[in-house]
Amino acid sequence: MASHEETLAALHMASGRCHEIQGGILAQAHEVDSIMQQLVAALGNTEVGGMLHGQAAQATDALGTAVAAMAQLKEGVDTTLQRFQG
Repeated sequence: MASHEETLAALHMASGRCHEIQGGILAQAHEVDSIMQQLVAALGNTEVGGMLHGQAAQATDALGTAVAAMAQLKEGVDTTLQRFQG
């Protein structure tokens, strides 16, 4: 098992990485929104446009789920960090 200092360092690193990953996922969600707007502008209310819009909406939902999962993980890491610090 790692020393107390090593454990604290690992928890700090994990918390920071969780935050970075959340930011990356949010950036990807914004990219999907941008793509979706471009597709709607290009394809309009066509069958293909509707299909691609639906797929983009599924991607956005999946990214939202990923952000929520990372938030839960970060919360758990931060709670553990507080326990180790206190």
